Amino acid sequence: MKDGVKGTEKLWLDDNYRTKLNESELKIMYEKHGFRVALQKFVTDLCVLKRDEGSGSEFLYLKPEKEGDGKTLVISKKLLDIDGYKQEVAMSLCAQKAYLGKGSVSELYSREISQIMSSRGLNREQSIEVWKKVHNFDEAQIEVGTAWNFLYNCDFVESADFYRELGPIDGVKGDAANFIFHPDAKVSSKLTDKKLFIGRDEIKGGPLADWYDHQLKYDKDFRAEYERGGDVRLFPRRLGVGFLDTYSVETNRGKMSMAKALIEGATIDFSKRQASKSNIFKDYKDMREGALTTFKFLTGQMPLDGKNGKQWGIEIKNAISLLHQQGEMPDGQKLPILDDVRLYAAIIYGSGGVNKSDKLLTLRFPVQDYREAIRQLCLQSFIACSNSDLNYAPRSGVLSKFQKEVFDFVYKGSFKRGFSDIFGKR
Repeated sequence: MKDGVKGTEKLWLDDNYRTKLNESELKIMYEKHGFRVALQKFVTDLCVLKRDEGSGSEFLYLKPEKEGDGKTLVISKKLLDIDGYKQEVAMSLCAQKAYLGKGSVSELYSREISQIMSSRGLNREQSIEVWKKVHNFDEAQIEVGTAWNFLYNCDFVESADFYRELGPIDGVKGDAANFIFHPDAKVSSKLTDKKLFIGRDEIKGGPLADWYDHQLKYDKDFRAEYERGGDVRLFPRRLGVGFLDTYSVETNRGKMSMAKALIEGATIDFSKRQASKSNIFKDYKDMREGALTTFKFLTGQMPLDGKNGKQWGIEIKNAISLLHQQGEMPDGQKLPILDDVRLYAAIIYGSGGVNKSDKLLTLRFPVQDYREAIRQLCLQSFIACSNSDLNYAPRSGVLSKFQKEVFDFVYKGSFKRGFSDIFGKR
């Protein structure tokens, strides 16, 4: 395994180890006015709620407004100066507390600063420092910092950066998380930039990404289809979503995700649910671990290389099972990637290796019976979907309907026929 990938794994699993919070603790935090206001401000400043293209569920996405260059997100200014942004939020929170119910916050603040300047003979900067001491600014800073740390552990920026428009930012966004949440966006950037990085470590996208790189380089029609975001993309657009999108809460407007409650300004009512001592991040942490392992199979970091096929299948099944821990959203929907034939086909391509110069995307298997080799891979129990009827097989050694779909995709050429339509335009 590449050192860069080991670094990614360490970052991801270290986060898993340290991310612990029970519902009782979250209840206490949320009931503090400053924490609650800061939490909502961060989310509404940076994100919008948008219906996911695949699942139909509503997830957080970064606010899409761009600067004059048409490329840079407006919100990136706040994130690139995260300390300044947190100070701004703390000042806003402190002023709201100071003048609650007394009138216009901005007018009252300006008036008090002017009074301090005239009565004490201080300049504006010195007067602001006096104002901070009078109104317990340090307390507001703590509440704002607590809110940001909670959101950081929820991977809310990484998950919301669906189109990978932000680079890594210290204290804000980890590239490792974004890489594993959105493999297609990250790998496609490699195909554009030629190199794929997590921090300073270059990461290879594996044999499947190398195949794409070769085809994009030598076939203009295929490149055009790829750049349109068509069905020729096999890497998942989303392997997981942030904690806020999946954590279900009771509010004064009914049950919804915590993300939706924060965006819409609904009040979360913890009294209607049991404030337990169990770690609220447990299922989410399982999903993160499953996403990491699945990512490693997709990018060829865990190749077959003559390994025992059954053991290989068990390892993938464990990863997919962990992904399912976060599979159901508050609205009852599931991430469609878990039932997508293309995910399982991509895992097989990534683990088995492909001939990068072969337009038909064939596996690099040194066996005489190519068909049977693929059939045996598709018999693995990790290839299953949420529809039990499709998972039924009449007897051992016979493919279920869903496994047959994956087999057809890889062996019979469901994907290849799509390519042939493109190649036929020549």
